[in-house]
Amino acid sequence: MCRNCSRENISNMTKKNSPVLFLIALVYLLMGCVASKGTNDKGPLTIQEQGSFAAGGTVVTAAGTFDAIKHGAFNPANQASGGQTLHGDHAYVFYQVPADARKLPLVFWHGYGQSAKTWETTADGREGFQNIFLRRRFPVYLIDQPRRGRAARSTKPVSIDAAPDEQLWFGIFRMGTGHDFYPGVQFSKSPEALSQFYRHMVPNTGPFDMEVNTNAVSALFNKIGPAILVTHSLTQRRSGLGHRHKKSTCKSNCSLRARQRLCISRRRSS
Repeated sequence: MCRNCSRENISNMTKKNSPVLFLIALVYLLMGCVASKGTNDKGPLTIQEQGSFAAGGTVVTAAGTFDAIKHGAFNPANQASGGQTLHGDHAYVFYQVPADARKLPLVFWHGYGQSAKTWETTADGREGFQNIFLRRRFPVYLIDQPRRGRAARSTKPVSIDAAPDEQLWFGIFRMGTGHDFYPGVQFSKSPEALSQFYRHMVPNTGPFDMEVNTNAVSALFNKIGPAILVTHSLTQRRSGLGHRHKKSTCKSNCSLRARQRLCISRRRSS
């Protein structure tokens, strides 16, 4: 657990009896307990409701008129785009609501090079944040941001190469240099765990656009109502939903590994 989120500091943060701050403090306290124990609760997990949907996005319409005969209906090869539409730049959202759920859901937004997989099963097979907080009765929403993962439909083209780059990610995630782990790193040294970690990486399927990402996540909050946003790494810089969008219902933002520390910031809904 980060030194900024000790039990004493959490107690100080909640002296004003703010329900939102208390809930955020609870989230961090549970994160610290999970990190220190490293164990799974294998009891039954009861889900009351689950589903998925697209949030936000835009529609592009190509000039011209669509002619099913001329275009060759049902034949995607060499298809002309005239008169056709493209729905893209949305976020993909998977959600689960446990039985006897708490009032405020947790919305998990992944970092750079990642997808919602970040919050699912860990590379070494333990339960991830998704299940950890479901077991503690939090409704959980997992995001694939626009142009990433299951939200791959982009309105702008990009070239995706297949250049080997995994040692770069090994370093970016502070695990070590090259193929060598730093001393004291808690990541599993199992080759299978490392293989699973590398297979979590996903490319951008369109140009990175901060405004596109923020608009889609803001649309999610406008759809589901008050919730707490949990961001990882790069997404902390794009999480000012409460300030950028008047209709946003983002109650608070928990940022993991934001400039190497945990941050808590409050958002006011309009």
